Amino acid sequence: MDWWHTFTVWFLALGAKYNVSPVIFGIIYIGAIPFFFASLYWTISNIRNKKSMLVPVLLSFLYQPIYISSSWGKTFLFGYIFLLGQWWCTVCTLQ
Repeated sequence: MDWWHTFTVWFLALGAKYNVSPVIFGIIYIGAIPFFFASLYWTISNIRNKKSMLVPVLLSFLYQPIYISSSWGKTFLFGYIFLLGQWWCTVCTLQ
């Protein structure tokens, strides 16, 4: 159980290092992993079925800025969401 103690100390130290609540940080950090793998599965499924893989690939990149806490990371995230919204409006208009 020495590894558990080491993990706990490391995890709680992240809260002090980044000035965040370790519980909330852990929920966001660990909680994003299933969504990333779901979008990865969706991408592979679309490739196998010869469908467009644009949306699943874009969604898989959406989870990356979760790990970035700097201002340029947040700028990237908002720019990405804006461009994705523009693309979605174009697709809906063309249909």
